[in-house]
Amino acid sequence: MTLRIKRRSQNEWMTLFILVFSFLFSSFIEILSFPSAVKYLIDVVWCLLLVTMVFRKKLRISYDANIMKFWIIAFFFYCFVNYIVNFQSAFYFLWGVRNNFRFYIFFLACIYYLNKRNIDEFFSFIDKIFYVHIVFVFVQYFVFGCKQDFLGGLFGTEQGCNGGLNIFQVIVVSYSVLRYLNRGSSFWKCLFNCAMCLLIAAMAELKFFFVEFGIIVILVLFLTKFTWKKLGIIIFAGIGLIIGIQILLMIFPVWKDSMSIKGLLDIASSDKGYTGYNDMNRLTVISMSNDLFLKTPLRQLFGLGLGNCDKSEAFSFLVTPFYMRYSQLHYDWMSSAFMYLENGFVGLIFYIGFFVLSFFAAAKERMRDKANIVYLQVTQVVAAMSVLIVIYNASLRTEFAYMVYFVLAVPFILQKNSRTLNGGTD
Repeated sequence: MTLRIKRRSQNEWMTLFILVFSFLFSSFIEILSFPSAVKYLIDVVWCLLLVTMVFRKKLRISYDANIMKFWIIAFFFYCFVNYIVNFQSAFYFLWGVRNNFRFYIFFLACIYYLNKRNIDEFFSFIDKIFYVHIVFVFVQYFVFGCKQDFLGGLFGTEQGCNGGLNIFQVIVVSYSVLRYLNRGSSFWKCLFNCAMCLLIAAMAELKFFFVEFGIIVILVLFLTKFTWKKLGIIIFAGIGLIIGIQILLMIFPVWKDSMSIKGLLDIASSDKGYTGYNDMNRLTVISMSNDLFLKTPLRQLFGLGLGNCDKSEAFSFLVTPFYMRYSQLHYDWMSSAFMYLENGFVGLIFYIGFFVLSFFAAAKERMRDKANIVYLQVTQVVAAMSVLIVIYNASLRTEFAYMVYFVLAVPFILQKNSRTLNGGTD
């Protein structure tokens, strides 16, 4: 991303800092030996941005953006009331707010303070830094022997880093394919980017990415008009999936009998759990939560209260009694489990509804703004994939999620220059 010094407001700089730092903080910690607490710099910045948005009165956004803002406020109000009913500790609640609402604050800051130029810069940045990411992955794999959950490229080598890798590669594949179909890049560049993402997914044992890749291609076919280029995408996507899965099975032959739609569904819904030791699984979150904790209709609707099932690796006083007692269930490995336990079905509706609203807002903006159709189509794909990622893992609760919320803000940023704006901008 080319960061020009001139003509950027302080708020714009702070918003961009969060976005760029979410890519780089892992490298700072692991390569430059920064303390792990450096990632909390992002918290300081979004707190400052929240203050500016609350107290500045001339900030105006589009009608659609206001709908998103009121959705977020309603979600927060619901969580607050629900927590009062289930009160344990104010610290647990505040930590829960931090872990869930920081991304919405960043999302709104993107709408208020960023512009079309920043969108161009972000996708240009994605386009370039992907090649740096490839180098990181190959060095980590072939030089340091990192693999599976410890192979993350730009996103580090700590366990769980491939959550960030997965999000990043979803954006890369979506942008590469849509840009090619809209005549914005060459076929060979699209092919290279997709092939590298599939190869890296095989090296990282990221089995779910192969499912995501197929779904992305299907979504792209529905979002774009028919051209002969689509036929090429279908053919090469199929070939790429076959080759990628074969590479995965060469490296990890243990998955030979599981790499099919049925096999993956069986794993995700196994009553033995995620690890095979009677913990929660991706498709058994609700039933197991109901059996163990949310045994009444009211509990199932509203959950146990925001923050009351949370944890913290850095601050022991923020580790809840619930987590200390039931951490072996690994509910913290899936965003859906976290949200359902703490806020019930109502919380899940608010949480997933945000991605659904973003999808349709991008679809609506596409009807008006043909010049930025690639960006808006990418938003739709990322919004749809976010729902799957909520079920798949907990990466949308980590710093890696900021890149997703930037993409989701794209249609509302573009509306700042349209007739749908309710007034001036900052």
